[in-house]
Amino acid sequence: MKKEGHPGSYFDGGFWQSLGYDLFVLLLSVVTLGLGYPYAYCKRLRWQFSHVHISGSQLVFEGKAMEIFSRWLVWLLLTVVTLGIYALFIPTRFMQWLVSRTHFEGEKDRSSEFSGFVMTYIL
Repeated sequence: MKKEGHPGSYFDGGFWQSLGYDLFVLLLSVVTLGLGYPYAYCKRLRWQFSHVHISGSQLVFEGKAMEIFSRWLVWLLLTVVTLGIYALFIPTRFMQWLVSRTHFEGEKDRSSEFSGFVMTYIL
């Protein structure tokens, strides 16, 4: 729903809510020695995207913590096996995962994808 006086694209989340979610991510990560990070981060992303409106349409993030947790384990293993080289690919892989689980409200059947590649981040 478009807010009065706002252009078609805007973020309507509040500073204190954002700070609260950031602290939640930090605290849960510290208390669980990093194991709770995927859950906390997905929860924060769900909140964040629920406050993003583009051309009057609201974004929805539907990623699951176990999806990203299992990917992080694979990415960590590949980084160790390749002596750190695979770490260059992680931002792109993460963005592909994030975008593929984000859509406009009411358009769940339409898929999104990120077509960037690692050289974009390096250069």
